[in-house]
Amino acid sequence: MSELKVAVIGCGDAARVGHLPWYAMNPHTQVVALVDPSEKQAAVCMQRFDGKHYTDLDAMLSREKPDIVSVCSPVHLHEQHVIACAGAVANVLCEKPMAPTIGACQRMIDTGAKLGLGFMRRFSAGYELARKLVREGRIGDVLFARGFWIVNRKWEGFRVEPQTGGGVFQDCGSHFVDAFRWLLDDQIVAIQGSIELCRPDAQVEDHAIAILTSSRGPKCTIETSWVGPSSYINEHIEETWIYGSEGAIKVTFPSSPFGVAEVELWDRRSRQWTLLPMKPFEKRTFENCHYKRLVDAFVDSVLSGEPFAPSGEDGLKAIEAVLGLYVAADSGARVSLPLAEDPDVAAIFAKLKP
Repeated sequence: MSELKVAVIGCGDAARVGHLPWYAMNPHTQVVALVDPSEKQAAVCMQRFDGKHYTDLDAMLSREKPDIVSVCSPVHLHEQHVIACAGAVANVLCEKPMAPTIGACQRMIDTGAKLGLGFMRRFSAGYELARKLVREGRIGDVLFARGFWIVNRKWEGFRVEPQTGGGVFQDCGSHFVDAFRWLLDDQIVAIQGSIELCRPDAQVEDHAIAILTSSRGPKCTIETSWVGPSSYINEHIEETWIYGSEGAIKVTFPSSPFGVAEVELWDRRSRQWTLLPMKPFEKRTFENCHYKRLVDAFVDSVLSGEPFAPSGEDGLKAIEAVLGLYVAADSGARVSLPLAEDPDVAAIFAKLKP
């Protein structure tokens, strides 16, 4: 029997892929409400996952009194939705990126609610294995790491609108910022790099390259792009590399959001790559799906009362790095983190327009 009532705000792809299917599978949860201004969007989700449609968030919170709310709305609405849910004493799982500004992220944290962030890569079996290898010293001392995410994106939707507060680095680069903090168990203390508006109609960055400096010294490079090869429309190329004094780790993610990453280990002495065995992907149970594991872990934390990570603080750290890159690209200088204040992102993007 379900123990927790769940509501989801936003009925777009984030909800349909990353949240609703896994609440529907979880034995402890029941989807009772969907909040979206579009009846058409909500109808698609209602047919698959049940739940009553609301256009008014306050009315839903008052009538349904959910135990958990997943915030899958556009980024610039995350703050108001999280604060409204926290006021109704709901546990909130918010999609990443957390919010456009540091101030907004901090206000979300200050609500005091249990706030989790949707950095589902932490729940990838491939990333978990990579982290274990690093912690066991299998590659020796970490020297540097790099990640890239290349896709050819259809140029529409809230994701590419200025009000979102950022483009591809906010969207995809934030994943790598959080991943490197978690994989290396370290903090990012400085950032430098560049952002580009490659397409003529671009209003936010569609290509970005960043160099992150961690507190213990290793550098991490991140490249993200929405202007990749045309053959990869609606797919992506994603790899993460960690180099050490005794070897290296390579994690390759499949194009499918439900696939399992491959992990390869390189030994410096033997000069051999080894493809490490991974648990087969079960399509019937989706047990290895990182989205499912994220949702299940958040539900478990609500039931147990234990803290959840990635937390609001983790979401804030990622946004600090994103905004730090924008400042660094604008100034041409290395920027220390955390930032003292929110930059004028609109002015930075305006300078980049041809």
